[in-house]
Amino acid sequence: MSEPLDPSMELIEDKLIFLRDTKRAIESGDVIDFYAHVQAGIACFDEPTVARLLQTELPMMLGDFYTKRLIKFMEAALAQ
Repeated sequence: MSEPLDPSMELIEDKLIFLRDTKRAIESGDVIDFYAHVQAGIACFDEPTVARLLQTELPMMLGDFYTKRLIKFMEAALAQ
């Protein structure tokens, strides 16, 4: 029987899944999917964690072109 995963490892895996899914939404230009992933992330983690992931981790994965799209998506969300 295998040992259960360390809870901190599960949290890391959940964050990676969030980042990958959100990255995919940005690259495809799907703002609705982006919003859905952000809302799910806030429900799963908390708002400060999601903000940190969007502001620091995700741009490193996206590169310049898609980071500009991320910023536009976030500005549109704040304008609502």
